[in-house]
Amino acid sequence: MNDFSRLQKSMAYTFKDMSLLRHAMVHASVSGDDNQRLEFLGDACLGFLVARMLYNDFPHLDEGRLSRLRAFLVQKSSLVLLAEILSLADYLSVGKSYRGQKVSEKILADTFEALVAALFLDAGLEESSLFLSSLYRQHFPDVFQEGEIPKDAKTRLQEYCQARQVGLPAYSVLPAEKPAEQSFLVRVSIDSLGCTEQAVGPTKRAAEMHAAQKLMDALEGDNARK
Repeated sequence: MNDFSRLQKSMAYTFKDMSLLRHAMVHASVSGDDNQRLEFLGDACLGFLVARMLYNDFPHLDEGRLSRLRAFLVQKSSLVLLAEILSLADYLSVGKSYRGQKVSEKILADTFEALVAALFLDAGLEESSLFLSSLYRQHFPDVFQEGEIPKDAKTRLQEYCQARQVGLPAYSVLPAEKPAEQSFLVRVSIDSLGCTEQAVGPTKRAAEMHAAQKLMDALEGDNARK
């Protein structure tokens, strides 16, 4: 059985009813009581609490702008990032057909929603709001400081290349350094500039993002020194 102490430490919250947390980490492929109902409730809680954060933080933004910011914050890729930060894949119980496979982005996003619901049922709305506020503000500072949807690293790297007409970056998946672990090793390169970086991530997309960010950091560092 999973020891959830590390997850609870990451959340800065200790569950009173541990069965809720365990329940949130049971995928639908496991026979019995899975986390789908919690996922349903968590989706609603997440949408409301994110909307309230944005409403309070940006009193001068109109409905359309608030809706676009909320959509960005609750979209699958954003939830996957938060799930990866909390290492939810380490705690997830899956059926036999899923064992040994990499956890998909959809499952990670769904599990994060189930976790939000479990926290809501255990602690109530305000504690859930504190948890989400801390997590979102730390990892999406552009949204909460500037009211802007940030461009991800892959988009910024592509725009960098297009602006300089140096050809688009190329991504390739390399053999994993530790095949037993659930991770991807990805290389990104810009042949005309003779530069490359590589990074590891729990999903292919995450590894690509990390590699793109490393290459952007290197390119921007070179430009700053010129």
